[in-house]
Amino acid sequence: MQTINETKEQNKHSRQELNLSVRVVILSQLSGQIIEEGQAIIRHLKLTGVVISDLELPNQALPLTPFQIALIIEEEPLKRIHMLCSVRQFFHNGNPGLVLNIDKIPEKHRARLWEFIRK
Repeated sequence: MQTINETKEQNKHSRQELNLSVRVVILSQLSGQIIEEGQAIIRHLKLTGVVISDLELPNQALPLTPFQIALIIEEEPLKRIHMLCSVRQFFHNGNPGLVLNIDKIPEKHRARLWEFIRK
């Protein structure tokens, strides 16, 4: 069993602070159709979640109906990694942002992401 300090140390190293452009696709949970597409910046990334800021959507609003967010990373070293996420928290510290849970990620992308985060 891990001690609290070991868990804190593992968590400290399992998250990367970043500044990567990401395409944001808002999807209806009911139909799976695209509701809206935009851009954001990934600020923090770990295997279970991601923090995005500077969220830019054409309508400048998120839907009131159930939705999920697909993220497609557009810059190296993680270019073309994509994941399906759900919103855990909204924030606005001068720029709109979201804290997201990663719900689905293809296994080949998960392995690549884990290799990047461990560095």
